[in-house]
Amino acid sequence: MDPLAYEALVEASTAALAAEDAALKVAAMDHRVAAAEGLPSMERTRVALSSAQVKNYVLVSAGLDNFLVVWNVASGEVLRRLYGHDDQVNCVRFFNDSTGIVSCSGDLTLKVWYLTPQPPAAPAKPQVTKTTGFTMTVQWQQPPAFNEEVTAFHLQRRVGSRGAFGHDATAAGDACLIVVDGLLPATAYQFRVRAVNRMGVGAWSDPSALATTEVDVPDAVARPEVLEVTSSSLGVAWLAPTAVVAGTSIGRFVVQLAGGGVSYSDKVQRICTWAESAAHHR
Repeated sequence: MDPLAYEALVEASTAALAAEDAALKVAAMDHRVAAAEGLPSMERTRVALSSAQVKNYVLVSAGLDNFLVVWNVASGEVLRRLYGHDDQVNCVRFFNDSTGIVSCSGDLTLKVWYLTPQPPAAPAKPQVTKTTGFTMTVQWQQPPAFNEEVTAFHLQRRVGSRGAFGHDATAAGDACLIVVDGLLPATAYQFRVRAVNRMGVGAWSDPSALATTEVDVPDAVARPEVLEVTSSSLGVAWLAPTAVVAGTSIGRFVVQLAGGGVSYSDKVQRICTWAESAAHHR
């Protein structure tokens, strides 16, 4: 019997193996994957099988223990166990090109398992979950990695929605979050992410939604300079800090005095607007 022609129809503890020569052979399974002419005996599984299929000398079986087992038909060797269902697996079928398997389960899910290693798929678009004036926390979900371990994630950002992406950052393969710092306050950013496994680098995700950092307080004013002294006044000058946010302006300055028995905590001060401070500093 040609193993390529096998179709395993597993029910309870027996299997019907059909071939192109119209022969039908029934083999007692006894909780084994198979034992029949042309098919070597294989190791025992823990529970009764519910579905199996053979294609291109590879057999996949599944049952009440919620996972799939991939076998080498010629040797009886277990090639891989595929975990992910939360209830018994009811049916398994190969892709037509044998590169993957589809399974359905009592957990009401249908899963695709890729047998041929390849780079990860593109992740779903990342999300910005927290912002400050200078940082953003970016999160994403693990993409399909085709039964390979994701070893790293690459993250890029851009200002607005039309600029070029850059400023590469890297996160560990088991991480789905990174805090991006060095950002400008009140500035809109987009992010994209891609995954890496031993087969290579996957495609970039779609860009995240635009997220804007918070407006922050102005930078500290440099040390002021006393320009004029009289018996009752001091002329003080200072340089306004560079605007933290383009298009915004500083509304007012607070000038405090210390000395002669007065401390800054006493808040002997004068508040002046930008226009007043530009006109005079006394």
